[in-house]
Amino acid sequence: VAIGNGRNAGLLAVRILSASDEALADRLDAYADSMRELVAGMDADVQSA
Repeated sequence: VAIGNGRNAGLLAVRILSASDEALADRLDAYADSMRELVAGMDADVQSA
């Protein structure tokens, strides 16, 4: 985890905790899916520019 990058540290902590918490794992998966969609949309915008 990079110094000064709290978001990545938080995501790592959630990933570790989700190993024993199925509800948390489901929420993490949903978050990852939404980020994938966001990035795909941003990529499409860049590609069409």
